[in-house]
Amino acid sequence: MREQARKAYSKIYDPIFNDRMLWHAQSFRHLTHVLPGHTILELGCGDGVFTHKLADITRNECLITAATFDLNASKPTHLPTSVEFVALSRIPEQLKDRKFDFIVAHDMLDKRSGGWLLRLIHDLLEPGGQVLFYESNPWNVILKLRRTVAYLAGHKDPRLFLSRAELYELLSEVGFIRIFAAFNDFVYAPLSRRLVWMLRNLSIILENIPGVRTLAGSIILHAQKPSQPITNRYLVSLATHERFRRAVSVVVPCHNEEMNIEPLVSHLCELFGEYIHEILLVDDNSSDDTRNVIARLAAGNS
Repeated sequence: MREQARKAYSKIYDPIFNDRMLWHAQSFRHLTHVLPGHTILELGCGDGVFTHKLADITRNECLITAATFDLNASKPTHLPTSVEFVALSRIPEQLKDRKFDFIVAHDMLDKRSGGWLLRLIHDLLEPGGQVLFYESNPWNVILKLRRTVAYLAGHKDPRLFLSRAELYELLSEVGFIRIFAAFNDFVYAPLSRRLVWMLRNLSIILENIPGVRTLAGSIILHAQKPSQPITNRYLVSLATHERFRRAVSVVVPCHNEEMNIEPLVSHLCELFGEYIHEILLVDDNSSDDTRNVIARLAAGNS
């Protein structure tokens, strides 16, 4: 859905889409310090415009894999033969046993699938690998206004944006480090093509002005996988009071927490297992797979 929405927007509302993708490719190269021979995976490549720009910027010296979620798509004719094109029907099976130095995606992080996607990306990255997301700026008041007007007109935006806190929290929980978000790009609809060219250089200044920069059209979100696995720092049980032994019931309300339940239960047992009499996981009408995860955990501890 995210990939198709971006493709439709670029064709209808973005008169300088090719130039924008060139700017993004240039910023990717400089932010990640990509070198010849590095492997790059692009998720949700769409028509491959960014892929083509990325191949040009890296002088075809990197191994680029362009992955689309459109099962009917074929490799765009403008892509170099050196670029691998993959239509993903099963993830992560189709990319099993593969690792990449860099993963890049445009407008892919959604509340419904963000946690799952970030865990997948973490597994696909080499130790020390980096991920870069170009996302619509969810804090832009103009975007919020346009979404409200569209909703009232009966054209609801299907995307569910993650807030800044949610983005940082998800990335940290998955295990990423060096997380930062930078405001980017003041050149967006409803500007005309003439106004776009007038603002393209001014955009660099606006992106760095406090307060004003929150009006940017997009954000660049960066994170890195640690070079070494993160070890468990808690080697000793924190259950030190004998009177609480097997006497504590932990009640956890769960709403759309399918990615968080199992780690929470695991850490509770590791740190306070001697205290715990029972853990009660309460599904609060979740729309994701929370109920099935709870059932699986309960069956494994029955």
